[in-house]
Amino acid sequence: MGRKWSPDTIPDSTVLHGGAYLFSIEGIEEKQSQSGKAMYVGTFRVVEPTAFAGLPYYENFVIGTDDDPACDDPKTLETVVGARILKRVLKAANIEMGDDLDDCCEGAKDQQVVGLISQVVDDGARDARYKGRIRNVCQGWYTPGERAIGLDGSESAAAPARPAAPRATVPAKAAPKPVSAARPAAPVARPTAAATRAKPTPGVKCGICGEEVARAEFAKHVETHGEEE
Repeated sequence: MGRKWSPDTIPDSTVLHGGAYLFSIEGIEEKQSQSGKAMYVGTFRVVEPTAFAGLPYYENFVIGTDDDPACDDPKTLETVVGARILKRVLKAANIEMGDDLDDCCEGAKDQQVVGLISQVVDDGARDARYKGRIRNVCQGWYTPGERAIGLDGSESAAAPARPAAPRATVPAKAAPKPVSAARPAAPVARPTAAATRAKPTPGVKCGICGEEVARAEFAKHVETHGEEE
């Protein structure tokens, strides 16, 4: 009887989620890049988050250049980015800096560092075979305690990626109900001419003769009384 397992629950790749990880340095060894340049290869193992514990992360620190592939000139190390990132890793691991780089790398073994990991899609610029493949890169190295450990966002490390929630759609307005032929709409009542006829402006009662005179004509009406007197 063979060993039982549940393949559906085992991730297909070792790509890490974006977030801050506590790593143990398994080793930093000098090797050679595909283009023949000197480089150091760092092997790191996840300690936390525990859902990713034991997974590896690899970082290449290329120190050779086109003019000095083997990095024989110590001045070359002052100009290459790979040497600066490697120095940052060693400082984050609290390694005492000496003038022998190999001794410093050996001293980093089994020390812990925090790496800020993100995911990128390979553009195939270096190798067309890997175009479109998701891989990890480290955005920065920190001493344990400098950065809180945890994944980006609120997704669970053990859970598969959730599909994006569909955008909320505005519900369509209900179509107006057709007017039944059997019940025609009642005509709108319009005011009659009598109702719309302007009402006369109330007049003013003359105190002399008692006649009600339009307000606009009242002053003239009073003057006529003066002429009569």
